[in-house]
Amino acid sequence: MLVDLKIKDKQIIIVGGNGEVELKTKKLIDAKANITIISNQFTDELMRLESENIIRTIKKDFLDSIEIIRNIMPYAVFISTENENIDKEIAISARNLGALVNVIDRPHLNDFDMPAIAKIEDVRVAISTGGSSPAMASIIRQKIEKMNCTGQCKCITHQDLLQIKLQSQIRKLTRDLIEGFDSRKEILYTIIHNEKIKFLLENNQMDKAIEYAERMIRDAAKRKNV
Repeated sequence: MLVDLKIKDKQIIIVGGNGEVELKTKKLIDAKANITIISNQFTDELMRLESENIIRTIKKDFLDSIEIIRNIMPYAVFISTENENIDKEIAISARNLGALVNVIDRPHLNDFDMPAIAKIEDVRVAISTGGSSPAMASIIRQKIEKMNCTGQCKCITHQDLLQIKLQSQIRKLTRDLIEGFDSRKEILYTIIHNEKIKFLLENNQMDKAIEYAERMIRDAAKRKNV
């Protein structure tokens, strides 16, 4: 069930400082939340936002965030440490303190998901895949926004729906084998745009598409480990 969460002026804590946190932060800024980010390192863009007093950053180890959450008592906590055990520990603690929890790239730990938002003048259209594929939610968002700009309908196809199912199947393997948000994002988008994957999905060969995608992930992991 999609809901419109009202977070204007509410205290939001984000644990993590990677590229995915940067994307989530910009959405929360757009929603006019009060944002505190806790991490042992931050992207350059997050540091720029902090220098302009748009967000607040606290340089601490991830597990130190639990005490900070207890002191601030935020409305919601977003977590992206890229360590499942730490993600889970912080999520449980934050939830016990009454905060809503969103663990980035681990939808099974979430109280809510953040859909992709297509902006068409004053209208906002939410696109959610239930956490199965944020990448495909983003692509569908772009189709909707392009429809508004060009006046041409770039319809959501059956292949798009199959691609969501495919991405849901391969995301765990991607997390297990490929380190870093940017690297995982790169391989997932490469799979989405791969012509052989498209051909297999168009011909309803899901098992073969999954097999080929998993091979692409393993090959990408080998290249990065060389």
